[in-house]
Amino acid sequence: MKEEKDEKNEKNEKNEKDETFSLIFLHGVGGTGEGWVDLLQRISPEKTKLIYPTAPVGAVTIYGDQYMPSWFNMIDSKTINVFELKESAIFVHSIVEKEIKKGRRPENIIIGGFSQGAALSLYSVLTCRRRLGGLFVLSGWHPAPWEFAESCAPSPSHALPNCHTPTLICHGNNDTKVPLEWGRNCEKSLLSFMTQLEFKEIDGLGHEVDDSIEHEISLFLAKIAKQNLA
Repeated sequence: MKEEKDEKNEKNEKNEKDETFSLIFLHGVGGTGEGWVDLLQRISPEKTKLIYPTAPVGAVTIYGDQYMPSWFNMIDSKTINVFELKESAIFVHSIVEKEIKKGRRPENIIIGGFSQGAALSLYSVLTCRRRLGGLFVLSGWHPAPWEFAESCAPSPSHALPNCHTPTLICHGNNDTKVPLEWGRNCEKSLLSFMTQLEFKEIDGLGHEVDDSIEHEISLFLAKIAKQNLA
C-alpha cells in the first residue's frame, strides 16, 4: 500500500513539473468546484494545472438560511458578510502561495470565478501581494468597493500589485440574479486603477456561461499564455 501511495505521489509531482500555468477557479453559491471541470478543461491552455476548490457549507441568509456551499454569507442583494469575504480571500491567497512554493511563477497563476466566486476572485486579486497573470470575472460584482475608493491610476509611488494584471469581465444583459448594472458598476470602479481591463456584454445571456463566454475566456487565457511564454 505504501509503495502504491509513493508511486502515485511521484506521478503527481512529475505532472506538476510538466505544467506551466495554474488556473484557480471559484464557483458560485450552491455550486461545487467539480461542477466546472469540463468547462475548465475546454478553455485552458496546454500545460495548465486546474485548481477548483469547493466552498464550505454554511447558512445563506438571502436564500432563507439554507445550508449550501458558499464563500461568504449574503444577507440581501446589497449586503454581505465582509469578514467571511476576507477569510475566503486569505484562503485563495494561501493557494497562490502553495503554487509559488512549488515553483510556479506568480505571473503564470490566473484566478477566475462565476457569480459569488467571481466576486471573490476579484477581491482576492485586488488584495493579493503577488503580481498575478490574469483575472476573469463571470457574472460577478465588486464586493466591498469602498476599500478601493482611494485607489487611483497607477504611478511609481502608488499602485496596487495587480493594477496591471489583464482582467476580463463577462456579463449577460439578461442576467436577473446579478444584473448587468452590477457588472457595469464593477467596471466603472475598476477603471480608475486597473490598466488592462476589458468588459464583454453578452447579448441575451442570463446568469450562466454559454459558448460565447467560453470562447472569450479561451482567447483571453491563450493570449496570457502566449505573452508569458514569449
